[in-house]
Amino acid sequence: MSRHLAGAVRYGLPRGFIDQNTQYNQFGMSPHSLASSTCQRVVVHDPAGILPIGLATLLYCYTASFACFITPLVNVGAGSMLMQYIFVLFTAILLLAGGVSVSAESVDALDYPINGTVEQQIQQVDLWVVAGDKVNAAAGNARISQSLAQDPEWVAGLLSQANSVDPALADAADTVLMMSADAQNALQSSDFETALASQEASAMLANDSFGANHGLTLASRRDLGLMYREAGMAQEADQYYSQALDGAMDALGEQHPVTLEIRGLIAELYFASGLVEEASLMQASVVEGLDLSLGKGHPTTLDARYLGIRWLEDFGDYAGALVMYETLCADIAVSHGDYHPAVIDCLILRASAEKSVGKVAQAEMTNQQVVERLAVTVSGVNDRVFNVMADLAELYRQQGRYQESKDLLSGLIQTALQGNNLEAANTGKANLARTLKEEGALTSARILTEEVLEFGLSQWLDRPISIYNTLLELGAIYQAEGKLAEAQATYEEAYENLSRDYGDVHPSTLVAGVNLAQIYEKNGLYDRAEPLMKSTLARLEKNFGPAHPDSLRARNNM
Repeated sequence: MSRHLAGAVRYGLPRGFIDQNTQYNQFGMSPHSLASSTCQRVVVHDPAGILPIGLATLLYCYTASFACFITPLVNVGAGSMLMQYIFVLFTAILLLAGGVSVSAESVDALDYPINGTVEQQIQQVDLWVVAGDKVNAAAGNARISQSLAQDPEWVAGLLSQANSVDPALADAADTVLMMSADAQNALQSSDFETALASQEASAMLANDSFGANHGLTLASRRDLGLMYREAGMAQEADQYYSQALDGAMDALGEQHPVTLEIRGLIAELYFASGLVEEASLMQASVVEGLDLSLGKGHPTTLDARYLGIRWLEDFGDYAGALVMYETLCADIAVSHGDYHPAVIDCLILRASAEKSVGKVAQAEMTNQQVVERLAVTVSGVNDRVFNVMADLAELYRQQGRYQESKDLLSGLIQTALQGNNLEAANTGKANLARTLKEEGALTSARILTEEVLEFGLSQWLDRPISIYNTLLELGAIYQAEGKLAEAQATYEEAYENLSRDYGDVHPSTLVAGVNLAQIYEKNGLYDRAEPLMKSTLARLEKNFGPAHPDSLRARNNM
């Protein structure tokens, strides 16, 4: 024991063994390494000018007195303008309303029911935002989402034809589904041999009983391709994907969402196999088809566009990803309206991309856009608001604006503690420790990080990646303090656990490998340092590309 750790398919085809939307392995959050940081991607804004003057004055007076009996975590005086701003922001959110929860019933019971086109719905939401009616604005945005998610009638009509079963063949249909279920159960038990055999039998029976173009056959072959993909057998996966695609094109047409879904799975397989150009071209054709069949604002279309951007990021083309985010965010604003949560989500990712290419000031401006939208649409203090504030503080840190970062994080932590939100408070502490470390206040940084680790060891057992990332942070502080033995032990603990629980190509594992190799070198353990750095660099470049910041950092340390 280590020393720290002691203590039914979207479009109606029969359900197979795996969610087809899980198109590739999503890595968890990368740690804040010595060279990079990855806060949760949320943003912030200045509410000045949005609140009514009388209310703003009332809140200013209230929070000024409130600040007098709160002891900031860092050296922040009660007269600090930024500190007063922080308390004004959070108190405003607390006083103006409770959290807005939008259910289907609330959408149907709008004070001013929206009937008409999406464009008319967007106009009505804009009016509610101007009037300060956050409840109706939220419900109106939910109605917009519902409208955009509607499939054209021809989509269901073609599927109904493809899935029809002669009553005389009902037993065969039940057997096909039963064998697919058996395959899924075997897969969940990691019995690939049994899973593949069951799914192959399901696909064969479906084809023999119903033909190559029936919905059961398409689903069985698609899921068999997915299963081979999971087993790392690309050639077999491609074979069954292609059979499913041929049948879907014949039965449903080239532009049907099911056909495009299967084409997207082939594109993902190409990308995973290193055929990046071919994958990107095919994914672009998928997006074009979804634009035509479902519309630019349909969630399936947006998911396909986001996937293409993630591929660029995974391949290390951050500049290209940023260009695509800029276009996508503009398109979503047109299809959903400026104040829709989908726009906020896109802007958050765009700000993250801007940080990745070093455009920190631009990322800050994008964050301000997010905050402006949050201020007029969201009520209540929620995790998104806290994360937005933390992300802005991180941008301040990256620009060397340490006092602003500390002020903002101090307010965040105090507000979280007042609301008994210990999770948010410790997120704030972790970010504050990072700022303090960079500023040179290593003792304070270490104390805060140790507090976060203690909290995590009791609260994050269900997501140990957060514990391991905190260990990496603590190791970096030990290293900066010159406590090389403690740094080495902490990095070794993090690396061992990350490798065991998340594999040797997880971003956090790779960062831990680089850090550990560095400390081995500093401790004179060259026989350990060189092979670890070389193997880590090879894995970084293979999985994230030679232009990734951590790849460059590892190469510079060779």
